[in-house]
Amino acid sequence: MQGMIMHHAQAIEMTALISSHTEKQGMRLLGARISSSQSSEIRSCKRWLAARGEPISMTPTEMPGMECPNGSPHLMPGMLTAEQNAALRKANSAEFDPCF
Repeated sequence: MQGMIMHHAQAIEMTALISSHTEKQGMRLLGARISSSQSSEIRSCKRWLAARGEPISMTPTEMPGMECPNGSPHLMPGMLTAEQNAALRKANSAEFDPCF
């Protein structure tokens, strides 16, 4: 669940870029829906963890099974790498939509 919170939080961070990176109304609507649903998922995960007396957040290196054999943090499937995140942030309006 801690990993899912991080996963959903990254989606919210990605949608925050939409307003400054695209003028397309469809993308803006999609981003609003994603942000809303992911915020709801985070609240659900936090309630689930709290009800079980578990910590709400952990770093990737504290999460069992979330390290590569070389000791570096392993991302949950579907999460952007640092490089992909940087590319999304740097994308101009023509590049942003397909990158997103």
